[in-house]
Amino acid sequence: MGLVSKILMKDLAIGLRRTITYNYHKAITMQYPKEKWTPYPAFRGIIRLLHDEEGNLKCIACGMCARACPVGCITVKGEGKGKERKPVEFTINFGQCLFCGLCVEACPVKGKAIEMTSYYEAAAYDKEEFIFDIQKLQADYKAWERTFRK
Repeated sequence: MGLVSKILMKDLAIGLRRTITYNYHKAITMQYPKEKWTPYPAFRGIIRLLHDEEGNLKCIACGMCARACPVGCITVKGEGKGKERKPVEFTINFGQCLFCGLCVEACPVKGKAIEMTSYYEAAAYDKEEFIFDIQKLQADYKAWERTFRK
């Protein structure tokens, strides 16, 4: 039976048939930049700081997010005491970030002070562009697009 299969090239015929049938299927490739991917609800993208109704940062600079980060890419420095405590410096290095979401889960603020966004188009030639300070972390998607599309 092995000799007959070799002479008739059965395996080659099966492979060619499969290749030809796939050539007539509809393509499933997304035509990115024209077509944008819609992230799933649980997608973990760039992190951003949140504000309360009055426009103040919810973050109390407790440093729980920095302690929860397995990579150590978050630095937080604050000033003040108790509920008056506010961050002076809040930096995340997204070049090192695993996007695991542990920082968001560790946040003790009611209503959470940081969140994972659905922004995924972060690409840059310079690694310094991945270091977000407190101003960039408060910005919206449009500002991030200007940062990454120079």
